[in-house]
Amino acid sequence: MGERQLIFDMKVFIVFCFLLMGKLPMFSQYVELPVSDIYDTDVMMAHMNAVRDANAVDRRLADEMKPIVTDLFEKYNRGEYRECKNRIDDIFSHIRFYKRQYWIYSPLYYLRGMSLMELGDKYDGIKDLVYAKEANNSDATEALCNYFLQFCNNANQYFQTDRLNDCLHEIQLALSTSYCSAQIYMVAGKVYEKWNLFDTARDYYKLAKKRGSTKASKLLKELRQHRKKYEKEIRNANLSR
Repeated sequence: MGERQLIFDMKVFIVFCFLLMGKLPMFSQYVELPVSDIYDTDVMMAHMNAVRDANAVDRRLADEMKPIVTDLFEKYNRGEYRECKNRIDDIFSHIRFYKRQYWIYSPLYYLRGMSLMELGDKYDGIKDLVYAKEANNSDATEALCNYFLQFCNNANQYFQTDRLNDCLHEIQLALSTSYCSAQIYMVAGKVYEKWNLFDTARDYYKLAKKRGSTKASKLLKELRQHRKKYEKEIRNANLSR
C-alpha cells in the first residue's frame, strides 16, 4: 500500500510541476486532452511522453528545413521568384506539416506569397501571406500591412480619376489582406453609390461607421436622399413612355 501511494504521489508531483511551469497548454498543440483526463495521472504521463516524442520530431524537421529555407531566401533575394515558388510547391507536395509546426512552415508560405506577388499573382500571393501571418510570421504581418496601405492608396487614386472598376479591384485586394479601415469602406461605398447599387453602398457605409468614421452618418443620410431622387427619376421616366 505504501509503495502504491508513493508512486501516486510522484505522478501527482510531476503533474503539479508541469502545471507550475506552464507546460500544460502545450498538450493542445499535439492532442486534444479532455478536461476530465487532467486529473488522470496515467493519461497525463502518456500525453507527456507524446509531447516529448512530437517535440523531437519537430526539432529534427526544423533542422532539416533550416538550410532549405535559407536557400529559398537567397533565391528570392536574387529575384528567382518562379524557381522559389516552384521549389516550395514541391516541398508542400512531399511533406505533411502539422498545425503545431507553424514555426517551421510559416517562412515557406511567406516566401511563396512574396514570390507570387512579384510574379503578378496577387490574390494567391495575399492568400499565402495571410496564412503565414496567421502562423505568427512577423515578416508576413509587416508585408500585408504595407500591401494594404499600397492598395488603399491605389484605390483612392483610381476613385479620383473615376476609374471605378480599377478602384474596386484595389479595394478587394486591400480587404483580402485581412486588414481594413473606415476609409477603404467609405471609398467602396462611394463606388457602389456611383453605380446606383444603394444597398451595397449602405452596407459599406455602415461598416465605415462601425470602424469609427465620423463622416459615415452624413454619407448614409446623403445616400438615402440620392436613392429617393434616383427612384423618383426612374418612376417619372416610366410614366413618360
